[in-house]
Amino acid sequence: MKKITYIFGGGRLEKINDQDSFAKDFYYGFHLLNNNKKYDTKILEIYPFTKSKTKYLSILQKIDILLTKLIFLQFHFHEIYIKENFKRIKNSDVLIFSNDRLAFSFFPILKFNKNIKSMVFVMGLLKEHENLKIYQKILRPIFLSIFIKTVDKFIFLGKSEYEFALKKYPQYEEKFIFLSFAVDYNFWTLNKKKTEKINNQILFIGNDGNRNYEFIKELPKFLPEFNFIIISDQIKDYEEQKNVNFVAGNWSKGYMNDKELSKFYSQSFLTILPIKNTIQPSGQSVALQSMATGTPVLISKFDGFWEKDIFINDESIFFIEHFKYDDWAKLIRKLNKNPQLIEKVSLNGIDLIKNKYNLEIFVTKIEKLIETIT
Repeated sequence: MKKITYIFGGGRLEKINDQDSFAKDFYYGFHLLNNNKKYDTKILEIYPFTKSKTKYLSILQKIDILLTKLIFLQFHFHEIYIKENFKRIKNSDVLIFSNDRLAFSFFPILKFNKNIKSMVFVMGLLKEHENLKIYQKILRPIFLSIFIKTVDKFIFLGKSEYEFALKKYPQYEEKFIFLSFAVDYNFWTLNKKKTEKINNQILFIGNDGNRNYEFIKELPKFLPEFNFIIISDQIKDYEEQKNVNFVAGNWSKGYMNDKELSKFYSQSFLTILPIKNTIQPSGQSVALQSMATGTPVLISKFDGFWEKDIFINDESIFFIEHFKYDDWAKLIRKLNKNPQLIEKVSLNGIDLIKNKYNLEIFVTKIEKLIETIT
């Protein structure tokens, strides 16, 4: 029996047994592997220590600060290197990291313990930054090269980011895997949208740095006849508008469960995602969740869109080229007056999630990767 340890940031363990309220999306296959008798699967959740209670942790905290400054990557040694965590790690055959930031701090373990294999879900690993210091420009690429050489598999959830990695590090091609994000289809279809007259509710959801929050704050002014539901923690200063309902929402902080979220999807005629240009697959989970419930998605075109050859405009999704308010307003009004097109894209979207972006399909691919590295 292979011992698999998933390593997550905070916020998952408290939700894991509440499968009526939360989807399995952000566990990257843990539930299904855990039900497989071939694996002994556990979760290690890393909690931040805001105050170091021991001299040992205080020293690690200083190391974190120094390395973060020198390499311009986040390190969290003081959150990880405690006795309880080592007990979980030492007997593992495979460590699966939910993001690269967590994996950075496990680098010494991965480097010097060759018996432990590793898989990392990429979350902006190769994002390019401007205005780096000279020493950061030197040290960052050196560390990333050693880190990439050490980890067994990197799983990219967006095709553009995957292709960028292949060009930048062609010598590590065998380590790079493209595996598009998948959602818990059975959960999201419980509140599947019913065929009915199109309403005027528009939904926006998002907290990551690649959403265009300034745009979403202003867009409702150009569509006064529509009601906007904006679920985000990132919009702090905004003018109150009659047609806007701001709702605090953050998955990791537990402000809203997925069952509540699915109702917002199913009650809206359209989910909109204005995304800044990035190679990261921003908006991916929201788009797939919305499509699974039957609510079409309108998203801005950007370099990191996860699979451009699969998602076809006016067939399974709606694309728009830029951030011109009048053009977004014109297109939204046009869609609202075309129930046949909305229904077609809705049904095609549901089928696409079921047949290609379903978590059960995702897990079979994770299993194959585990077999290749162990």
